[in-house]
Amino acid sequence: MDKTSSAPVYSGDFREGGPASIRWELLSFAFHPTWIYLLFYGSGEVARSLHTNAGIPANAYDIGYYASAAALVLTMLIGVVATKRFMRLALAPALVVGAPLAASLGTLLYVANAVTPTAALVAAGGALTGFGSALLAARWAALFGRFSLQALMANFTLLLLLIVALCLSTGYLPREAQLALLILLPLASGGCLRAAERRMRAAPRSPGQSRDNPAWPPDSRRPKLAASRLVLFVAAVAAIGATAALLGAFIDNDERFDYGGWFYLIATVLALAGADANLRRSEPRALPPLFIAPVAALVVLLLPQTNLSENFMAAVAYPIGSIAFELLLLFAAVLFARRYHASPARCFMAARLAFALSDAAGAAAGTAILEQSDALAIAYLASLLLMAGSGVLIAAVAVTVFLQRPLPVSAAPADGIGSEDEYVEAPAPVHAELTPHEAIVRRCQGLAATFGLSEREGDVLVLVAEGRSSARIQEDLSIAAGTVNYHTRNIYAKLGVHSRREVIDLVLGGGGD
Repeated sequence: MDKTSSAPVYSGDFREGGPASIRWELLSFAFHPTWIYLLFYGSGEVARSLHTNAGIPANAYDIGYYASAAALVLTMLIGVVATKRFMRLALAPALVVGAPLAASLGTLLYVANAVTPTAALVAAGGALTGFGSALLAARWAALFGRFSLQALMANFTLLLLLIVALCLSTGYLPREAQLALLILLPLASGGCLRAAERRMRAAPRSPGQSRDNPAWPPDSRRPKLAASRLVLFVAAVAAIGATAALLGAFIDNDERFDYGGWFYLIATVLALAGADANLRRSEPRALPPLFIAPVAALVVLLLPQTNLSENFMAAVAYPIGSIAFELLLLFAAVLFARRYHASPARCFMAARLAFALSDAAGAAAGTAILEQSDALAIAYLASLLLMAGSGVLIAAVAVTVFLQRPLPVSAAPADGIGSEDEYVEAPAPVHAELTPHEAIVRRCQGLAATFGLSEREGDVLVLVAEGRSSARIQEDLSIAAGTVNYHTRNIYAKLGVHSRREVIDLVLGGGGD
């Protein structure tokens, strides 16, 4: 037998270890949301010194916040309109270095304002942080989009744990150390991102694989994302953002029940349930180290906070929930992009733009409602919003877990938006110049990445597609007969087929792209 027949088929990843292994490239994203938390959502001595200062008007920090939001919205709007050019610019050496420096310099201006109060410092700091954060986030989304679905979901709980641990642990550092860490975090985020991008580009690839995305061949025609699907996704994000902002505003009406905190807590629990369901289906043996242990650690971290904080939901759950929701938004955008073969960066920027605008609209609406309504009416409205928002989140998790199979490339609609900017890498038809074995391996690589097959399932898929019997597969891979049957059943379920003949037809006939 040709030795390459049983070579690992990677589910969109670029190094060995299987789709359920821990990826430092994904986990290093934790520096970015931790920086956002410390700068805008945190509490404690550092947050108070950044947010308020007797030497300037009380709304000076708000000016910086709005300047940051405006810069982020403008930058991401440009990114959505011209994604391809935007990403090329973001990956230019000057901005690869300049984006984290801008975010770090903006943070330094916030810190300087705490020492020498000046409203202009806060406004300039806000503009720089918004611009730098937008560029970094878009590149992170593009990087996340290069990983398989299984790798993303396997590392979700660990990443959430790392973010929460960093956010909570910084409060125990001396004030000077916290301020220094706050300034350095954007540089750490940018450095880890650059290292991950370089590692991916330098990783070994099979013949014909794309340098930018090892899951797909380089010469493929790439489908356009239908405008209706993107609009529906963005509208759902906007609805959730407005709901979260409204519920967050209602804390001013009743400090005993933080509706916004509960909303974010429900969203996080549902996301964890989705990650749990995905791991149970794809890598059940990885459940203890990649889900059960991180969830237990999360509980251990958060439980003491209920006693340390006078109002746990408002002081801990809401700010950390806000940051966790940033992570959920990134994952949702990347999963949406993978399902419809779209640009992860573009989907994320569109979603983040919608969330920022809807958050501002929801906060304004909440202020208006507080001025016009009595406490009972507000409590009733908040309860309805909490239930409705939770229902939308439950539906979103159900869709992600049970309907995650991507649409066929051949079925991509022709009414795409924009021009070439929306194209992303997708599986290509088998090329005539390839040997039959190379063509089958390439085809199986695309199917494995598209349908979330594990590494060993990818191995079995290649052999099944080549017409080998179960006994021959058992011999070639040195595994038990029951293991062959187990992997074969999983392949059937994930590909939506019922026989070996259907598998061979799917691979050789080009269906399912």
